Amino acid sequence: MSEALRAYVGLGANLGDARATLRSALCALDALPGGRLLAVSSLYRSAPIDSSGPDYLNAVVALDTTLDAPELLAQLQAIEAAHGRERPWHNAPRTLDLDLLLYGHERIDTPALTVPHPRLHQRAFALLPLLEIEPRIDAPGLGPLAACLPALADQRVERSGTRLDLRLRAFADADFDAVVERWHACNRNAYSYVAGHQRHTLADARTFFRERLMPSAEITLACSLVGQTLGLIALEPEAQPGRGWVRQLAVFDGEQRRGVGSLLVEHAKARCPAGLRLYTFARNAPARAFYAGHGFEAIAFGTSPAPESEPDVLYGWPAPTGELR
Repeated sequence: MSEALRAYVGLGANLGDARATLRSALCALDALPGGRLLAVSSLYRSAPIDSSGPDYLNAVVALDTTLDAPELLAQLQAIEAAHGRERPWHNAPRTLDLDLLLYGHERIDTPALTVPHPRLHQRAFALLPLLEIEPRIDAPGLGPLAACLPALADQRVERSGTRLDLRLRAFADADFDAVVERWHACNRNAYSYVAGHQRHTLADARTFFRERLMPSAEITLACSLVGQTLGLIALEPEAQPGRGWVRQLAVFDGEQRRGVGSLLVEHAKARCPAGLRLYTFARNAPARAFYAGHGFEAIAFGTSPAPESEPDVLYGWPAPTGELR
């Protein structure tokens, strides 16, 4: 076929490093011929149904594809096989499960494939991530899928909120306008209690970014596979090899607690394995808890320069000695 159809694929795994397997499978789905990844749900944790073993991690992706349904099914099964999928018995635990949930508005009933998936309306671990990315979706023969959820209230499914589709890339000049605008809005929202931040205009943010960050810092962006920029980190190296300053770390509005900040911090640790330092405002309790959770220690307390003039905290990983500004 040549005209693209919208397909929805469910992902699940409960053996091995399930999170890493799902990330790898997601990259394989993004690389399918004749396709384009459009949306990826959060990760969900669910108890096995009609089976035993560890909890599953689940997600759903939406993609446009020019492959016909049997071709798409064959590609999904090839990805499963590449990730060690075996089928020793019905509902056995698995390294990777890829289910074709919906294929356009088509109804398919062959020995090899049934679409919509025959148990879609009975499985909260598939419905919840599907409805996250397409809340008003109808399925052929089933109608609005949201109406199926009340009957599944006894199925244990927990949304982790963590994004599955995270990747890192270097900041480029073409990113400047969009990234600075989101960074400026994020800072104003996060630091509403700091008068100096509220006075900063978008033009001020552009100047700071271009004249203070870009010349001296390595700026890395956290992005989704479909290209949305979710956050950034700016690392400034010290004279001592392997050490650096985190000059900026921002997780853009709507992306907090989804794994973006953790990915950026782990990137910084890999880039500066001998040590990192950073400042944050003393009353920024969420940031302080975040850094402590990632092994940073508060080593000095002071006041930030004007115009903020706000009590701040120097953090180090591992904790260095002495205070440097």
